[in-house]
Amino acid sequence: MIKNIKSAVEQYVFSDSLPLEGKIINMMCAIGMIAGMVAYISRTVQNAPLMTTLLMVAIMVAILMLFVLSNMFSNYSFSSWLTAIVLGDVIFPGIFFSYGGTVGGMTAYFVLSMVIIFLLSKGKTCVVLVATHSALILGCFILDYLLGGVGEALSPGQLMVDNLFAIFNTSFFIATVIRFQQAIYAKEKSRADEASRAKGNFLANMSHEMRTPMNAIIGMTAMARGTSDPARKDYCLEKIEDASSHLLGVINDILDMSKIEAGKFELSYTRFNFEKMLMKVSNMVNFKIDEKSQNFIVKYDEAIPRLLIGDDFRLGQVITNLLANATKFTPEGGTITLDARLLKESGDICDIWIGVSDTGIGINMEDQEKLFASFNQADGGISRKYGGTGLGLAISKQIVEMMGGQVWLDSQPGVGSTFSFSIKAKRATDESAYQPTRPALDLKSLRALVVDDAPETREYFKDILRSFDLPCDVASGGQEALEMVKDNGAYDLYFVDLKMPDMDGITLTDKINHLLSESRAQASGEDEAKEGAGGDGGDNADGGGDGAREGARDGAAHVILMSGISLESVEKEARKAGINTFLPKPLFVSSVTDCIQQCLGAENLAEPDEAEVGGCRDFSGCRVILAEDIEINREIVISLLEHTGLIIDSAESGSRALDLFIDNPDIYDMIFMDIHMPEMDGYEATRRIRALGTEKASSIPIVAMTANVFREDIERCLAAGMNDHVGKPIDIDELMARLNKYLPSAKDRGPANAES
Repeated sequence: MIKNIKSAVEQYVFSDSLPLEGKIINMMCAIGMIAGMVAYISRTVQNAPLMTTLLMVAIMVAILMLFVLSNMFSNYSFSSWLTAIVLGDVIFPGIFFSYGGTVGGMTAYFVLSMVIIFLLSKGKTCVVLVATHSALILGCFILDYLLGGVGEALSPGQLMVDNLFAIFNTSFFIATVIRFQQAIYAKEKSRADEASRAKGNFLANMSHEMRTPMNAIIGMTAMARGTSDPARKDYCLEKIEDASSHLLGVINDILDMSKIEAGKFELSYTRFNFEKMLMKVSNMVNFKIDEKSQNFIVKYDEAIPRLLIGDDFRLGQVITNLLANATKFTPEGGTITLDARLLKESGDICDIWIGVSDTGIGINMEDQEKLFASFNQADGGISRKYGGTGLGLAISKQIVEMMGGQVWLDSQPGVGSTFSFSIKAKRATDESAYQPTRPALDLKSLRALVVDDAPETREYFKDILRSFDLPCDVASGGQEALEMVKDNGAYDLYFVDLKMPDMDGITLTDKINHLLSESRAQASGEDEAKEGAGGDGGDNADGGGDGAREGARDGAAHVILMSGISLESVEKEARKAGINTFLPKPLFVSSVTDCIQQCLGAENLAEPDEAEVGGCRDFSGCRVILAEDIEINREIVISLLEHTGLIIDSAESGSRALDLFIDNPDIYDMIFMDIHMPEMDGYEATRRIRALGTEKASSIPIVAMTANVFREDIERCLAAGMNDHVGKPIDIDELMARLNKYLPSAKDRGPANAES
């Protein structure tokens, strides 16, 4: 029994899960029940009036109900002032006038009730309760004095009992509350110290993360300056580019977290192609994955609507972060899988699940709890070994929750991890106009062979081709593929991985073509023998897909070379081997479709994608104003656009850009406008150009080119009259996308309008 009582006291009085108000309420209830029981027994022994005895029972019942209801509903604030009112303003006057008055030990109870009010209430509530209780008790004393005393005086023994219990209760209350406050202070101090240490470690890691790429940039710059070897210079520039990208990622993480901490982090909703978004994200991490010879597989549920409304940039940021972590913590030769599925669709709202799995180092249960906290990393040793700011997952969690979803982790040390999250996205209203791309030909009569050493890739490829009704065989390596060609004859399409352990894709293509050549030569000899014997060889009555099939088998094999990296380094060798079609990995339905149609000569029916028009076009004859006050920034933009044929007039300030446009408005086709410039900033220059009132001033595209990249910055640019925004540091693909969007190419302008 004693053990049960001790357990109950620890659970309801000293448990860390209870707030301070709850601990005080439960402690008061325990002491109140004991004091009430003693007072009840004392009054019964002393033959006190019935009303007094009943009031003591009422106190115990009230205290018991208070304890039960407070803990059932966890509403301790309400219980606090209710206790003060019941004990201080209802029961106290009842006991006062039923027995004893000023000579019944009521002064001690007045002190006790005031202590309870001070402990259980705060702020205005405390002031109101103290004022009410003081006025009520003062009224009781005055009334007792005017009436000459009420009730019968207590015996000396009863009076002593009441005074001792009131003093004991008050002292115990105060001592216990002080203990609570000391414990809470110690706990909060410990939390503050831990938070301070975490931020100190974070700042140390951040300093390391920023200084490391800066050291590489400065060091490689010095190395490049000190060598005349072009290959050495290219190597240094490549490392400088990598370090700069890493440094930019660190800065972006810090800025995002600062906006989250300030409560100003917002999403920007737009229509986007979900599959294309996944393709962009995959392309961003492919290089690092290929460096470590990892297998990267993307599984995409075709039930997901092709066009959605949401923040594709932030969604891509979450997926990129998870893939980057998976790449970082997965050893060479490991497997990383990106999986996207449609969970359900209610009206036009889609619940989408996305998971990133790896076969990396895994995370133990204790460290998993720290992963999504700001300024925290699972293990300081891991951060020192692998790098990272410790902000990516915290930012990702915030983004996912703002998208109406949640993020979670399943991990086992030494086996791997799966980071999963869900989001809600709205189906685009015109999504039905874009059905999933399928090959335009009937493929049932064709046969395909997929050669890849990764079993996951082979299975996923089979699923894709099965959805096209294209029969498919798979081989795990070059030698197995050659045996299948010998046994089964020529295939119409060969999907061959570039990197395989036993034989690379180019070597395999050479051997397949050689094998097919021998087969054709042998078949040709047999046909000649048949013709000599009077045979006609038979007619081919098949149509449709068979025409493509025969075309494939009469010439060299239709080989599609698959790789997760750029094929520029092997393109010459691949084309020499007879490969003219390349398929980037990871695989997507639309890219597989395009390859099949390209090989078989069908028209590509896929809709144009605005995100993919960033290629280089000829803008000869177009003239733009570049308003930028920093010389090196002007030099960078001019150098980046040198191959486009653009004529670029530079302006060192907003006022100079305005003067250039006013002097010759008709010769300019576009304006790139920096924001922070001397004399006149970009906002004011844009407003003054728009205020000129001419047709050209109203229609000329003005694109902000600035390091102010937050959503409110972009909205401010648009409000000033600008058409679009390009962030700094400048991404050449983003810059080209804006040119393609607003400028006609030399081909479109025609020779009459082109200027040299």
